[in-house]
Amino acid sequence: MSRIKRFRPFGVALILLSTLGVAGVQAQVSVEGAWTVAEWTVDGTTTSDVQRGIFIFTSTHYSIFFVSQAEARAVPAQPGAGGMTDAEKVVAYDEFTANSGRYTVQGNTLTTAAYMAKNPGYMAGWPENQVEYTVRREGDSLHLTFGNGNTVHLVRREGQPAPG
Repeated sequence: MSRIKRFRPFGVALILLSTLGVAGVQAQVSVEGAWTVAEWTVDGTTTSDVQRGIFIFTSTHYSIFFVSQAEARAVPAQPGAGGMTDAEKVVAYDEFTANSGRYTVQGNTLTTAAYMAKNPGYMAGWPENQVEYTVRREGDSLHLTFGNGNTVHLVRREGQPAPG
């Protein structure tokens, strides 16, 4: 029996397994870069009239900062942090989300673990304080779906004018 005929069944099986394996594996989504918030979908309602937000992903770590309300943040009566009243500080704190740490991506699941956070309770569980998002990328657009079903649409900022 020729050498080719002897290995043909093995080759066919290898090709079949490779094809089945590739079909069952989801492509890895790359999230690296600096992304600004373009729109939010909350409870089924989408708005592009959003406050500032930036999501930064390196190869292993992330930083997330965003204002979680549609209305503009109140400007304190006195400029600078020292000029804010206690009431203004509470409002500013409640409207703002900030955390950073490490992340992984497996297929279309992004998992973050906050090493540092505005809310000390959020970072207290390090490194088990993991949050999972479903992630979808389309060119310079990144869509993150939170566990509650709300989504944020992000736009890649590298090489772009400063957000306004």
